[in-house]
Amino acid sequence: MQLLYVKPKYVTFTNILLACATMGALEEGMEIHQRVFENDFASNFMVVEVLIGMYAKCGRIHKAQLNGFVSNVVVVNALIGMYAKCGRIHKA
Repeated sequence: MQLLYVKPKYVTFTNILLACATMGALEEGMEIHQRVFENDFASNFMVVEVLIGMYAKCGRIHKAQLNGFVSNVVVVNALIGMYAKCGRIHKA
């Protein structure tokens, strides 16, 4: 997409982040996190939810508490689910 100068859509980011989460590709996921901001998708709830899940699946729970994202019910629910899956019930 970059070579063809095609602007990514939110679905692009959700799919790439899901792939990073599945493979445990933290560095690549962090790079995509930066591109989420660069492409103005930091307020897209689907992208944020998948981004939180990617950090959780890669074992970076502290990174999942993302600064700069719109706080809403979807984000809060994603964080609660992430903490519960990681055994941090009190934090959830």
